[in-house]
Amino acid sequence: MLVLALLAGGALAQEFLFVTSRLQAEPAVGPSGSQLYQNELYLYRDGSQQRLTFTPTESEWDPQPSPSGRLVAYVVNDSVVDWAAASVTEDWQWHLRILDLETAEVIREWLLPDSVGRTRYAGGFDIAWHPDEQSLVAQLPSGDGIGRIARFDLGEGEPQLLTSGIGVHLDDERGWIATTMNGSVAVYNKLSGEVSTLSPGETLGWVGTEVVSGGPDQLQLIDPVTAAITVLDSEPGYYASFSAEPGGGRYAWSRYVSDRDETTITISDAQFNSSATWTYSDYIDNVHWLDENSLLLTVLLGERMGIMQLDLRSGSEFVLVGSQFADDMAAVPLRQR
Repeated sequence: MLVLALLAGGALAQEFLFVTSRLQAEPAVGPSGSQLYQNELYLYRDGSQQRLTFTPTESEWDPQPSPSGRLVAYVVNDSVVDWAAASVTEDWQWHLRILDLETAEVIREWLLPDSVGRTRYAGGFDIAWHPDEQSLVAQLPSGDGIGRIARFDLGEGEPQLLTSGIGVHLDDERGWIATTMNGSVAVYNKLSGEVSTLSPGETLGWVGTEVVSGGPDQLQLIDPVTAAITVLDSEPGYYASFSAEPGGGRYAWSRYVSDRDETTITISDAQFNSSATWTYSDYIDNVHWLDENSLLLTVLLGERMGIMQLDLRSGSEFVLVGSQFADDMAAVPLRQR
């Protein structure tokens, strides 16, 4: 499998990772008589879908590329479960793996602690790389609904537990982690080990030294030092996703209105002045900048999921990958910095 050939040279347009449950598991039929499927990891580049993993008895989830795009961290469930069976033995475990795309080899793996029988978070297992690509922080399974976050060093053995929280957003400069605790935005200071709870909301990322807070009601920036709040968008709805243009001065976010079953995508300039909007009669699961002229969207298309490119110049939309089921197909651009 010559993944290196796919990564070499050329422009970076339409280059992203995704998982899909289109492939049959082993065994293909479960105790209930149902067909069994499992997730595999794929690389998409300019119309080509390159399968990266071959694990018929396991399922891959939540890929996150390193800053250079060479390494990919992802979470693995080591069982394929027949949920329609009369009884389900909850004996599966979760692992974190690092795949080198140039060699197509798994170079590191950890068994996640206390992961037996744990179910995946609704938003998945968040992962964030440190800029030097020698370590990363990731979500751990948790049975209390609060969540746990740990640091993984490629040269070390066991993960180091850092803090509680659901969602992992790393400030590269200071190493601070923004997360969500009990419905509020919280920031973990790696130097002091202290956690500051800031304001009700759900953490969506960083803009400079300020945390992006979404969830119900409004989108806002919060200064974790002064707790000052700047409201960016207060239209009614649920703010589910936020993305900063890599190396640029624009932002994109999604707002879902359940009463109308609509999602609005907003593009803003560096001062958060709205420059364009698109409204979809679907739920948009994730929004990412694919390049300076397009967004990468994961969209619910009826009973199926789809990965779509939105061209910001023409407003045209292209379905790049379609699924057979409403599976986890959240796409992530290969290089995000």
